[in-house]
Amino acid sequence: MYQTITEEAWGLIHSIATQCVSENGLGTMSPAAYDTAWVAMTEKKGEDGKSRPLFPEAYDYLKKTQADDGSWDAETSDADGIINTLAALLALKKQERQFEAARADNEKRCRAAEGALHRMLSNWDLDSTDRVGLEVLVPNLLRLLEAEGVQFDFPSRKPLMALNAAKLARLGPALTSSVQTTLIHTLEAFVGTLDFDKVKQHKMPNGSMLASPSSTAAYLMNSSSWDTEAESYLRMVFEQQSAVGHKGGFPSAFPSTLFETSWVLDILLESGFEKDDFLLADIRKLTVLLETNLKSQKGIVGFAPSSLPDADDTAKSISALKLLGWNQEVQPMLKAFETNSSFITYRGERNASSSANCNILSCLLRVSEPAKYTKQMVKCISFLSGAWKSNNGPDKWHTSVHYPMMLIAQSFVLFLNRWGKKELDMDSVPVKLIHQDIPRTLLDILSRTMRLQQDDGSWESKREVTAYAILTLAPLLGLPWIDFLKPEGIACMYRGKAYLENNRHRWREAERLWIEKTVYSSSNLSQAYCLAASKIVVPSSLMSQTVAELFPSQLTKKIAKMSGFFSMVIPFSGAPKWKLQLSLLQSANYAAALRESRYKIFPPIEKASDEKYQEYIPFTWIGCRDILSTGISAETLWEMMLVSMFNFQVDAYMETVVWEQYQDRLPALKTFIRALCSGSSEKRKRGSDTDGGPPKKILGPNGVSNSLPNATLNGDTNGTSDSISGELNNGGSVKAVNSVSKGSTSGPHHRRTDSVIGNDSKNIAKQNNGTADHAENGNGANGFKKPVASLKQKTEVLENDGVKTSEEKDRSVEEVLTKFVYFALHHPKVLQSPPSLQAWLRHELQTFLLAHITHMEDCAELPVSTDSSNGSFTWKKPRTTFFNWVRTTSADHTSCPYSFVFFLCLIGESGKDIIANVHQRYALEDACHHLATTCRQYNDFGSVVRDQEERNLNSVNFPEFDISRNGLLLNAKELNERRKIDLLTVAAYEKRCLDRVVGELETSLDARVMEKLRMFIQVTDLYGQIYIARDIGIRRMEESRGTKDITA
Repeated sequence: MYQTITEEAWGLIHSIATQCVSENGLGTMSPAAYDTAWVAMTEKKGEDGKSRPLFPEAYDYLKKTQADDGSWDAETSDADGIINTLAALLALKKQERQFEAARADNEKRCRAAEGALHRMLSNWDLDSTDRVGLEVLVPNLLRLLEAEGVQFDFPSRKPLMALNAAKLARLGPALTSSVQTTLIHTLEAFVGTLDFDKVKQHKMPNGSMLASPSSTAAYLMNSSSWDTEAESYLRMVFEQQSAVGHKGGFPSAFPSTLFETSWVLDILLESGFEKDDFLLADIRKLTVLLETNLKSQKGIVGFAPSSLPDADDTAKSISALKLLGWNQEVQPMLKAFETNSSFITYRGERNASSSANCNILSCLLRVSEPAKYTKQMVKCISFLSGAWKSNNGPDKWHTSVHYPMMLIAQSFVLFLNRWGKKELDMDSVPVKLIHQDIPRTLLDILSRTMRLQQDDGSWESKREVTAYAILTLAPLLGLPWIDFLKPEGIACMYRGKAYLENNRHRWREAERLWIEKTVYSSSNLSQAYCLAASKIVVPSSLMSQTVAELFPSQLTKKIAKMSGFFSMVIPFSGAPKWKLQLSLLQSANYAAALRESRYKIFPPIEKASDEKYQEYIPFTWIGCRDILSTGISAETLWEMMLVSMFNFQVDAYMETVVWEQYQDRLPALKTFIRALCSGSSEKRKRGSDTDGGPPKKILGPNGVSNSLPNATLNGDTNGTSDSISGELNNGGSVKAVNSVSKGSTSGPHHRRTDSVIGNDSKNIAKQNNGTADHAENGNGANGFKKPVASLKQKTEVLENDGVKTSEEKDRSVEEVLTKFVYFALHHPKVLQSPPSLQAWLRHELQTFLLAHITHMEDCAELPVSTDSSNGSFTWKKPRTTFFNWVRTTSADHTSCPYSFVFFLCLIGESGKDIIANVHQRYALEDACHHLATTCRQYNDFGSVVRDQEERNLNSVNFPEFDISRNGLLLNAKELNERRKIDLLTVAAYEKRCLDRVVGELETSLDARVMEKLRMFIQVTDLYGQIYIARDIGIRRMEESRGTKDITA
């Protein structure tokens, strides 16, 4: 019989209300092989004195659910497969040893299980596994299996056992004290080491050990006297499971009355259902249930009555009551679970979770006077945005990232609404939180959600996950900044709703998504989320103008123009318009942050136009991430944006300020750079030089002190900005703009860098040395000096209108280069990288800086006047061949090689070496240099005419490009076109070489590393495509007047 979704929701609430008042409570968590195995091993002596399994059906369940490869429940993750299969194998081994009738069948099953475990354990990545209690559960299972004659050796065994030893050392008498802890839920982890008679005081009124069948079974079989209450609890769970078709199977927890009741109510009421949609008597029962338990446990509750309180269930219970019209105190929740930087799920928890902080944030936003708790809300948001930035948001209690994405979207949008209406303590809300952290996180989640929808309308081909995604999109599509996206966003939602409707008959066939000891499902939650997703619509009410102005309206026109340009550039030529515009909207926020960070290392260069590259850099990274759907953190993207910007700047700085100061002393500059990069720079006694740490403070562009802790540069410089400027190329309030021109033709040193990574100086301007940044004095961690002028000297320099002695200019250059090198070599992720990777980075950084000097020398040797009647020239006597130049000096000059290695440091995990052998290292280095060479050639292709006008050395100026002329007399245009065709042919050859090397790396590198490297290569190639389509180099202010800007 067909039901409307309101009728189906009514039935769900009625079912929960009926069950929750029963003595046993309710719970729809799916059975787990792990818990079932522990219950199967529970034996009771009969009247004949023989021990027999208390639940032989549990063995039957295990045998029925063993997979063909010998494992149990391994489809969700290695961690689940390992823990379930270890426990099931232990149970079968015990049965095999004790019961001859089971031996023949069990031997075959055990062999298959051992084989599966050998495979899973050998590939297990312990570092990336964040499972509750894993460090105590798995080691004890390994020890118990060893007693049965089964031994497993695997790469992660030693670190796992070290974690276990550390954990046990911290426990002390926790288990035997009178205080309830989460360890009571996992007593089976202490079989063989714990006196179970000393934990009897922790037994709950229903006879269980914290509502855990496995923990209760371990207690029952290891106590010196039989506990009939514990046996009764297990029999009750057995009967409950048998009644729903899971005979012999046991879940990780039962009952879960408060968890499922509070969650279902909150899910349905938040999505648009009203309490009047349900039977009044049912609502009263559920209200009394939640209120009574909150009162009996002094304002905090757990997943079941009398269970250990936790933040999640407390917050959800308070929220559900508020949605029903009842107020509850939140102070006990804050007192129990608040820490210095976040909220924890359980007292004593090691790592906070995203979901718990989201649930507390939403709870606080619903109270009658939310302004009272603004500081706690800010704490939640800071933790959540930081966690999202660093790891893309996975949650310890759930397998799908769409779950925390949904919770973050819901709570952050609700926060913006409250903030926009001035319902919070406005002075307690940091500017950065509102203008950067929240918008970046929300836009990233929106983009990711829409990108990950599958062709059938689902997400992850799962009904419940599809519901999460729909519930994520609904509040996000109500944001005032994304009107251009609403048609596609709403269509995306409705494709998801159609998928749910087509699978409506399976809404209670829940998928295993939730994490307890192992992964489980809940049919009540699955149905509730599907109902909520089917009900919800995009909010029609408008947000306040204050929220709307976080992204000014004029930004829309600029983004439309930029998307028009990028739609003509590979790889975006086939991308839907909305995808480009969404990526550009995200990039606008980062562009504003880059503007705020632009003087962190390099001083402003006067008489130059603003830097268009600051607008493009964020999009090159965000756009390529989105087009490739690369799983990479926002933190890594931001660091590479900084690197890209600094690479533009160092190129301009080297070829203006440094050239002017050192053009007659280039060997001395080379010596300084080598010493700087090797960490052995000679300490010079100059004025106020004293020992100290890294540069801490520099003078801003107008002589105002601009604090610069190195830690700010390295990792968390998000460039706080009050708003996103409508003019993306607006330099802000600073009069002097930090930019570089296309290049004065008065000197022989003009060149551009051209990496992906950002260098395209192509154009250089002379600097008026009147304003420069100065770092405080000190020695770097590797012992090289950071020569710095004293504050008095700095002030005198500024007061004298920038007149400096030669020594002061030298010192200024050394300061800047030192800060640049320090940023790269002392970045926290670099310092955590293996020594071999650090050494490689040091080598490439030195090579990069020295290549600038070599390039200066090359340009200086170009003839001042040549046969240029046709507008072109050839370097008649080059110091080397084109092949050698483009593969060495020219490629190194792009910054691609050192940026490539820096990127490898960023994507490494916990200091682990991502390079396994010499073949991988050789291939990576080969790929890197093919990439740099290709980028150089694309850059030169796009700048042939400009470079010949400026006497700037270009690939086509080598004599090799005259080979194909065969004595033909060609005018300038014809000659340039022929040379450009030849250059593209060579670039295509380099690209084929790159593709071949990447193909080899695909077969040997870790898939996650390779995915990120592909994105780096795509970003690099994108710059090459941009160079061909349009030069984005920095133009001199005088030359750019009147020029139409594609971003204007």
